[in-house]
Amino acid sequence: MLRQNSLLIEAARQTQMIRKLQQWFCMLLALSGVGIVFVWWGFYQIHFGYVMQAGGGILAFGSLVAALIVQKGIGNGRKNVERILSLAENQEC
Repeated sequence: MLRQNSLLIEAARQTQMIRKLQQWFCMLLALSGVGIVFVWWGFYQIHFGYVMQAGGGILAFGSLVAALIVQKGIGNGRKNVERILSLAENQEC
């Protein structure tokens, strides 16, 4: 019974962390959008256009890669929570 409770607590904590990762995912997608805006804005700048394009491209690409890594972590976390809950369910018997 004690082990089942600890498994349920761990599943709840991991679910909280998944929610935080989802927030990070949304922020990283928004940041990549800002990078795309910088690239677009760089096309219309006379003096620092190339700097804006390069910086925006790096920002967009880097944040998009980070968002994909976070999304992979969210998927793995969900699978882990499912495994923990199935293990806790088997502990009931």
